[in-house]
Amino acid sequence: MMALARCDYAFGRFNGDMVLTLTPADAPDAFPAEPPPECRSKQLDNEKARQEIMRRFLKHGMGGYRIVTDEDWQREERKRSEQSGLRPARRLDVE
Repeated sequence: MMALARCDYAFGRFNGDMVLTLTPADAPDAFPAEPPPECRSKQLDNEKARQEIMRRFLKHGMGGYRIVTDEDWQREERKRSEQSGLRPARRLDVE
């Protein structure tokens, strides 16, 4: 997801919180350094903190990309098509 959104990322501790720092590849020099709340965790265990942040981050999305289950995508696609009056898109599995 980071590659698709064209951003660099790093985990680190700041004031006791685990923080995910995101920097878009084309960010200006004055890009804000303060991470959003979904990119912070108060967990003391580093691995658990990173997992918590990544779950929230993937759900929230970045650069127009977000991760959803197949079932959620199908539900959202049906809802979008009903609202627009179009047929829902189908996912093709190519082997």
